[in-house]
Amino acid sequence: MRLRILLVAVVGALALAVAGPASAFDAAGVLAGANALRAQVGVRPLADGGARPGAVKGDSWPVEPDGTATAAEVMAAWPELLAWLLDPRTTQAVIAEQPGGTVSLQLVTDTTVPLVQPIVPARLDPGSPLGVSLLLPARPLSVRLLETRGASEFELPVRTLRAAGGGGAWLAQLDAGTDGLRLAYATRYRLVVDGTSYSYDTRALPATFLGRSWQFDPTMRAADRAVFRRALATAPPLARRLIAQLDGGVEVSRRACDNAESSCAEYLADGSYKLSIAPADFADTFADLRYVTLHEFGHIVDYVGLDASAYSAFRTLFRASPGWRSCFPDDASDTGCVVFSEILADQFAYWATGLPADPSGGYGDPPLASPAAFERILVAHYAFRPPLWRNPAVARR
Repeated sequence: MRLRILLVAVVGALALAVAGPASAFDAAGVLAGANALRAQVGVRPLADGGARPGAVKGDSWPVEPDGTATAAEVMAAWPELLAWLLDPRTTQAVIAEQPGGTVSLQLVTDTTVPLVQPIVPARLDPGSPLGVSLLLPARPLSVRLLETRGASEFELPVRTLRAAGGGGAWLAQLDAGTDGLRLAYATRYRLVVDGTSYSYDTRALPATFLGRSWQFDPTMRAADRAVFRRALATAPPLARRLIAQLDGGVEVSRRACDNAESSCAEYLADGSYKLSIAPADFADTFADLRYVTLHEFGHIVDYVGLDASAYSAFRTLFRASPGWRSCFPDDASDTGCVVFSEILADQFAYWATGLPADPSGGYGDPPLASPAAFERILVAHYAFRPPLWRNPAVARR
């Protein structure tokens, strides 16, 4: 999501405009969102300069509401805005609601006072759109993020997005490509900025999320639910722990996907996930249902807990197998080869079921690692780290 912002500095003041969904972007919601972001870097709340209908005085850029994002989510997506919003020299906000749900935000910043101390996160929150954002007195030479995985630190392969702020200040945001930076719950991190370290422990996964269980839609009859649960109950202890952690964000249905006879796993726009088990798989042998169910659950584990570094480790493991092929043929794919996410889900099912082959043939890949070797990689790299926009533990507005 990328929307336009106009920055206009006038006598030490900054005029900005930002908008989002009408429900989240009334004047109070925008101010609360701005102050929620400031609180995460330990900056005092903005003074309310007044909220009124119509345009604010001075130049601003009205932005139309977009999707279901909250005020904080939309503002956090713009480095140019954050460079001023997180600045402690910014002390006041004037907010105006305009026709069509647009909200204009004007910030007053005293750029005549130099920024001396770096503004770094007071905490890291996997459920916050702020991610890892910091404001520095000068452009940083090096920003690194290390995550504790197992007994050692692992440097995350991140890039630093930079934006200029007022009076020479620079905003740095850490990014990790397509899904953005995926912070894990209950995990230790170390942020290193030009040689200076800051340590953090992220919060535990919300208890309200862990308290929920599978959501079965009306297609899942009592008998279907029972056999579905029985298929999962046969998995090894680690798999059952992952099931107990993830089931609160997953809906299960008895249906085929894409008008075919196949089962599938999907992530939905509201941050939830869905397992669809085809009627044909329910009608097949229990071994087939068991394999298919754990294959599709393997996709959920992938979506929620495995990042690019985990993929790299699994690739290295699988390629060491004599059964590895650079291309397992698949006429239905664009490349003619099975995509790696399907290979990974198959290997998860082999590990979780102990079966020597896919009972229905599947993609043709055999087990590519011993159960112990697969589990070692899973333990080392898995954490509850869904992309922010698909985080089932965050209530969507």
